[in-house]
Amino acid sequence: IYAQLIRSCGSERNLDRARQIHARIIAADYPLDRYLNNLLVEMYGKCGGNGRLDEARDLFERMPRRDVVAWSAIIAANAQNGRGWQAIRLFRLMDLDGVRPDISTYASVLDACAGVGSLGLGRLAHADAVHAGVHVDVVVAGALVNMYGKCGQLGPARRLFDSQQVRNAVTWTAMVAAYAQNGHGAQALELFHVMNAEGVGACSVVFVSILSACSHLGLVRQARDYVHSITRDHGMAVTWDHYHCMIDVFGRAGWLLEAEELITSMPFLPGDVAWTTLLSACKLHGDKHRGNRAAD
Repeated sequence: IYAQLIRSCGSERNLDRARQIHARIIAADYPLDRYLNNLLVEMYGKCGGNGRLDEARDLFERMPRRDVVAWSAIIAANAQNGRGWQAIRLFRLMDLDGVRPDISTYASVLDACAGVGSLGLGRLAHADAVHAGVHVDVVVAGALVNMYGKCGQLGPARRLFDSQQVRNAVTWTAMVAAYAQNGHGAQALELFHVMNAEGVGACSVVFVSILSACSHLGLVRQARDYVHSITRDHGMAVTWDHYHCMIDVFGRAGWLLEAEELITSMPFLPGDVAWTTLLSACKLHGDKHRGNRAAD
């Protein structure tokens, strides 16, 4: 039952509940075997955005023996929480410890390489994955497409994408993002349409790339249609990231009134990022009066 509760806390990113469950395990003097330790490391890693990576690290370091699951969990925890260089360092220590990476490990270290923008280390991880024979796995392939895309290498990203016999939503999303992030908005939109035509379920993240592409292409009305389709066609909630993208869409196109109205009416606290986006748009289009309001 403890394993199930730990998994639930990690999935929900519920830090308070996670700490309660951990405290209950300790109070009950329940034996923390390798399996539960690994789950706890993973759980605290998933809650790491709330400042709990230290708990994950402490649990990991206290383990008498660390298997591939433990190493993968701590590498993923760092990669997912903006500590890419630490994740890469742990990947090297894992090798020195004589533990062979698995699919999950390669996916995480490739994400870390993408996060820090290290093409050289990403290529080394790619070569290692090929040597291990896991580069064709759909999870690793998606991470490779993402890594090459984040490092500005559209050619290798597209070749890897095209070579996959099986592509999941993550792989499609990574390729769409690669185009959008590297100034190829039209290709991003075209690939998204192919993705829909093939019946691949879109996730919330892919719409961030799509709206970014629309912003750089000046496609205001098309961007609006995409936002409406998030709920209407895909049954997902419109997130703060989507709203921020639309503020950028309006701002770049000079629709400054619409951008300001969206900031003041959206169901999220705008924060500095939203107002800074509007301020930049006001400077671009010479609207000093509105820019002063945004600066305040």
